[in-house]
Amino acid sequence: MSYEYPDVLHKVDGGIDRLANITTINTLPPTLLSARILPQMAARKTRVIVNVGSSASANQMTLLDVYSTTKSRFVLNSDLSECRYFQKYVSWLTAIIRKEYESQGIINQTIAPMMMDTKMSKVKRTSFFNPDGAKFAKSALNTVGNSSDTTGYISHQLQLELMDLIPTFIRDKILTNMSVGTRVVTPRKKERQAKS
Repeated sequence: MSYEYPDVLHKVDGGIDRLANITTINTLPPTLLSARILPQMAARKTRVIVNVGSSASANQMTLLDVYSTTKSRFVLNSDLSECRYFQKYVSWLTAIIRKEYESQGIINQTIAPMMMDTKMSKVKRTSFFNPDGAKFAKSALNTVGNSSDTTGYISHQLQLELMDLIPTFIRDKILTNMSVGTRVVTPRKKERQAKS
């Protein structure tokens, strides 16, 4: 779940109910589902848990604050010496469960994709950078057991790595401009659709 369109916290379309729903939907399911299924998985030994976050959390996204903070993203330094988590919930939950259950043969992975052709994203055309759900799922499943934290799709991983090369203040400006643009365009589209 996300915003209808980007806006500052106190003006989000749907108000406090929408913010509560985004927080609940993006954090509660991986927690409760993991807690429910882990006893069965531990008894069977070899099983997999994949929690899905979003690369939206790679940055402090103005006008999308609650959405980006309830998602997760993992970054490993290029020299492989240190990892950092941004907007930690799903990634940290998965990483902690990974440590708690690794001796029992359970694989725990976080996948944090970028934009895809889904109803929520409203992406209307697929491309190298915006796959459809089936293509993305096939790619993401191929990463299970090979990477603990990933975007799940090669073009998404490339975008993420390239974004990390851009200084934060420039990246923040670009993302804010994108959010502002979406905030202006989305209500206009809804208005045109309502008139049709």
